[in-house]
Amino acid sequence: MRRKRMKKAIAVSTTLALLTGLAGCGTATVDESSEQTFESGEETAEEPAAVEPVSAGKTLKIAVSSSSISEKEGTAPMEAMFEKFEEENDCDVEIVVVAHDGWADYMTKLQTMIISGNGPDLFQNPHEGGRMANSLGLSQPLNDYMDAHPEAWEEYTANTINVLQKAREVDGKIYGLPCFYQTTYMWLNMDRLEAAGLDVPDVDWTWDEFEHYLEVLSQPDADGNKQYAWAIPDYYFVYNQWLYSFGTGYMDDEYKEVTFDSEASIELMEVCYEAVRNGIAPMPDKNYDYQQQLVDGHVAMTTAGRWMVNYCNNNDLDNVAVVRVPQKYSSRQEYAIGNFEVCSSTDNYDLAAACCFYTAGKDWVEKYSNDTANIPACKGVNLTDPLTDKGYTNMELFSDLPDNSYPMQNPSSFTELSNIFDRTFTSVMAGEVTPEEGCKNAAEEMRAAVAANPD
Repeated sequence: MRRKRMKKAIAVSTTLALLTGLAGCGTATVDESSEQTFESGEETAEEPAAVEPVSAGKTLKIAVSSSSISEKEGTAPMEAMFEKFEEENDCDVEIVVVAHDGWADYMTKLQTMIISGNGPDLFQNPHEGGRMANSLGLSQPLNDYMDAHPEAWEEYTANTINVLQKAREVDGKIYGLPCFYQTTYMWLNMDRLEAAGLDVPDVDWTWDEFEHYLEVLSQPDADGNKQYAWAIPDYYFVYNQWLYSFGTGYMDDEYKEVTFDSEASIELMEVCYEAVRNGIAPMPDKNYDYQQQLVDGHVAMTTAGRWMVNYCNNNDLDNVAVVRVPQKYSSRQEYAIGNFEVCSSTDNYDLAAACCFYTAGKDWVEKYSNDTANIPACKGVNLTDPLTDKGYTNMELFSDLPDNSYPMQNPSSFTELSNIFDRTFTSVMAGEVTPEEGCKNAAEEMRAAVAANPD
């Protein structure tokens, strides 16, 4: 093993120092040791092929979100995950931490870094920033590298869950390779269910069953205390799953037409409004969020991704279960990916592209997945973190991404649409406008935003 040069981790602040200081699924099985293996069908991940050094002696700058950095250990865990890549390619990886307030701010800072000549070679791109990165000119496709290294693409497709393989394809070009993903399910506090005499429903429960659970779980407890059944979905990602369940979305699948004022969309907004008005759900409260409400038993059901496992674990809540969001008109399952992408301004294209493929490989994905509550996009990854032995009910759902799954909608105007939804949802729940008025007004705002920044 070669002696490695010291890596630096640079933090990008929110001040002018940005300009002057910087020079960037199948089935889960659990064995007796509680290791969980994520697979798809009968396929398993192939052993990685030997990689020839792409660019000896160079430094690869990788920009990452500050939300990906450990509060206690800093950049050390992230740096460790790239050590094998450094050894294989005789290079150094420099982690550039970008502090930000929301993903739009993160993308804007990356754009500013590029304009100032301080852009990274590779950057972490969340699902929310997918097409925004294309609109801002931040990414360049991997196709040239794939043409020169077809074996890399073959290995990637052999090892990656089918539905995710081209999740970052835009106009026939591949811009990123998913290394993990999240989905949205209903989380149930089983203590509340048991107290109400209810069993955990089937994972594919019906809308009628859901309405029955809402009625029973919103009854006062034995001492006459008020109880709530459900924390309504009050932010863009989880609401998108409910829109899919109602057979609609914020937009159509081609991102050409806004559909937020469709009959199904208005119906969903009415369901949420009536749940609050009738005491089935509490008014959303940013200071007392859906996660803590479930842990406290303030609500019996909420909507979240696998990140909820961490929250339950940290709060000693083990008696929980997950089921799918009840199907009203559609069984479409939502997902959101995370990946790394080659920066449009890099002079190290081949090295950066090779690193993209590395982050989608089993070695990197396994390390990252065991440090987080994300779901590996790579087949055959062993989850050995303490979260896998809690015995939560129906956790195997998180290793099963149906073929009809579809990404969370992330048009280039994502930030605008998300802000419009937040304002509208708050206004409707407060009774300032009716659900129909809210959806129709929001749809007009969304159309203007999409027209200003089309895909």
